[in-house]
Amino acid sequence: SDVTPRWAVLGWLLQCPRTPSIAANVKLALFYDALFFDPQRDSIMNIEPAMLLMTRSIPKYVGITSMLMEFLIIAKDNYNLPRRHLTQRGFQNAMLALVRNRVVRSLDELTKAEEERWEQRQTAALRDHPIPERQAGGRLGQQDAKRHGDSTGSFITGGN
Repeated sequence: SDVTPRWAVLGWLLQCPRTPSIAANVKLALFYDALFFDPQRDSIMNIEPAMLLMTRSIPKYVGITSMLMEFLIIAKDNYNLPRRHLTQRGFQNAMLALVRNRVVRSLDELTKAEEERWEQRQTAALRDHPIPERQAGGRLGQQDAKRHGDSTGSFITGGN
């Protein structure tokens, strides 16, 4: 189709802010309807693009999903403290409506995003800073032998 999905446009808009305060306002605009969602009055179409952005970003841009989930969870508890009960209920209603209307199969998709991000960080860390292999008689092997009270390194080489 020649039509660009709304969630893709939102992803692009999230990349545009140049200051943290503008970025926070963009995220708030993205989730405002979800924070006060009432299934009796509001349309699922108002909150669908944000959820699709989060779920469709997972395979390639898992950091976006994590960033948005973190913002949403913080906002539901802290956006309007005197009316916290409304934002928490709105958030809950929005998530239930998204699952009920099959915008997402399960909210587990979003929790898996954080797991994938952690795995990506670990893989990158190992790639950038590989763990040295233990080699018989090598420097690391000799240090381990001394640490364990064997000055000959025989526990590594198998000799006595």
